[in-house]
Amino acid sequence: MIDGRVLKHIVTEVEEAESSKAEWAEHIKEIYATGKAKGLDPKFIKKLIKARAADREKLVEDKELLLQYAFALDPELAEVLS
Repeated sequence: MIDGRVLKHIVTEVEEAESSKAEWAEHIKEIYATGKAKGLDPKFIKKLIKARAADREKLVEDKELLLQYAFALDPELAEVLS
């Protein structure tokens, strides 16, 4: 048997969290817009945030693999990326 009170509590919590998540997403968009208005490129801000959150060893591995792929495709491209 389903306990309606428990279900209602869970549904309400999820709804509140979803609402809060939407508010935070809007706030983050505003922050990026502020950066853009100050001459910063949001694409690179996002890349920096992702890199700061990533494991450093994984970043090094990913960069090395990207350079290997680039060299196989176009050695000049690999030179530009390194």
